[in-house]
Amino acid sequence: GDEIVVKMTNLSEFSQTVTLEFAGAAEVSGVSVTTMHSDNPMAENTLEAPDTVVPVTSEIVMEKSTVNGIPSISTRIGGRSFAVYRFRID
Repeated sequence: GDEIVVKMTNLSEFSQTVTLEFAGAAEVSGVSVTTMHSDNPMAENTLEAPDTVVPVTSEIVMEKSTVNGIPSISTRIGGRSFAVYRFRID
């Protein structure tokens, strides 16, 4: 199968539900996400504090469904987060 990479940013302080549709894909599987998050929108890494904002990668289980016969997946992205989703497509 192929891989699709989706990058999302949520600048809001609130988490958001996102639904992605994969037209032309028979199956979506093997989802991983790498997230960077901080409650402080001004947070930054420095030489004195290099781990203030660090990427966290995990395998996730997402709600799968179809919308008009198109495979789709719903997930939530946390507030003040940047996320990179990797989907295996069959």
